[in-house]
Amino acid sequence: LSSCSLSRSLAHTHKLFFSLSLSLSPSLPHSLSGALFFFMPVQCHFGTPPPSPRSSTALSMEHHDGVTGMDGVVDESSTPAGLQLVLHASSLPSSPGRHHQRSHSNSQYTTNSSSSANANSRRHLTGTSQQRQPKHRMRPGVERPLFMGALCTADTLAVRALACWKQSEYDSALQLFEGALRCEANHVVAALGYRYFLRDKPTLAPRPRDRHIDDELLERAQAASPQQLSAAKTFFLQDQADITNQFLLGVLEKKLLNDARRGANWYKRAADAGNHLALFNLGWCYHTGDGVPKDRSRAVQLYKQSAALGNAWACNNLGVCFERHAEVRDVDQAIRYYEAGAELGNPLAQCNLGVLVERGEGVERSLSRCLELYRQSADQGYAAAQNNLAVLLERGEGLMRDVQEAIRLYTLAAAQGLARAQTNLGVLHHTGTGFPRNPRKATEYYRAAASQANPWAMFNLALCYENGEGTARDAAEAVRLLRAAAAMGYTVADELLASRGFSFLDSVNQSTGSAH
Repeated sequence: LSSCSLSRSLAHTHKLFFSLSLSLSPSLPHSLSGALFFFMPVQCHFGTPPPSPRSSTALSMEHHDGVTGMDGVVDESSTPAGLQLVLHASSLPSSPGRHHQRSHSNSQYTTNSSSSANANSRRHLTGTSQQRQPKHRMRPGVERPLFMGALCTADTLAVRALACWKQSEYDSALQLFEGALRCEANHVVAALGYRYFLRDKPTLAPRPRDRHIDDELLERAQAASPQQLSAAKTFFLQDQADITNQFLLGVLEKKLLNDARRGANWYKRAADAGNHLALFNLGWCYHTGDGVPKDRSRAVQLYKQSAALGNAWACNNLGVCFERHAEVRDVDQAIRYYEAGAELGNPLAQCNLGVLVERGEGVERSLSRCLELYRQSADQGYAAAQNNLAVLLERGEGLMRDVQEAIRLYTLAAAQGLARAQTNLGVLHHTGTGFPRNPRKATEYYRAAASQANPWAMFNLALCYENGEGTARDAAEAVRLLRAAAAMGYTVADELLASRGFSFLDSVNQSTGSAH
């Protein structure tokens, strides 16, 4: 080749590499003095695709209070609110569907703490749903990205990703975090950084904003070895004056090293510097008394500071505080903050606002508007909204009745472990609504929901045991389930126990051989 053609060929090759490469930073290529810089973009795929809207069809129309957000899902029990469709269980043998109640999902908090409820929420039904797809599936592509002509390390990419995040180079940060996790699935700095990077910029399109990504990134970090955790802590401590590092140290201490007090101290340092993520997480610490004395007023103050900086999750939590807690109850304020969170695209705020709009509580009742809000939230994979949307679809409220679409949404929600959706699917199988009648399948769903202490599922399962539908007759188990449901405040179960009286107790005595 002539020197001219050779130079043109090299220039073309160099240009091609740049067209395939990830733009890490405008300043970086210049600092490399023209060295060949080649990085193949990679992308992680976490968990299953985001589910579509949820539904619920349970024994009674149940509104759900809970807490979800930064670090998990924590359910708070509450008295069911809203419409009730409670018909007596004695009608089951002749008309299996009459006694069933429909379940509705209600307000959810955003939290910064994982709990066992989150694990329960992802439990799958035995024999009723497919197993969850294998975790950490990556899309086809190069196995490892190239950096400076050699295989790069997760450390290299994670450090550069954090730098891009801090410099507001969001597209580069996104690719680099995913590249680091492809190199090392349980890289703590990459997993925590990516998780809260997505929280910091939730409107990054076209990234899905469902909780599967949140959950899996935390699971990756939790699966790290003690050596990996120690290395991550050392890395963050090297520049502990950095606000982002302070916040991530708080997460590492609290979530991975189980030291809530140290975690709260790091949150406080970052919050004092105005980090909206730290303000939110510190607010949750005061909300729950985790690592700091419980102080609901201080929590509200911190949420307000975080919300003022554009944190949509803080908007949602403020809405729940003003809606639910007597010391600060103000429905108008709740609606104001829910609307702010909904406008920022927060699925919890969208669902919670939808519930108030459906009830007409503090705002004009509008089925069309609540449907729109539920659908917006459900499209982001939020199970409570999927549940509520499915209930309306099944009834044909505000739109044409569509049982098959309701079933699809119920199934997606049940696959996420939502007890209300599992119970509702059981009801549909039990009554033969949208399916051939299948009591055995119904009991499988009821058991899955009852294992999560859902009183509606306990009640339905008790009736199955009493009548021998889908399972062998077992009067003792029926009584146990009814008593458990009654103890949770489900009055229909208490009424049924009283109505069966001695005949029920006699059956128990005969089956156990004991005197009562």
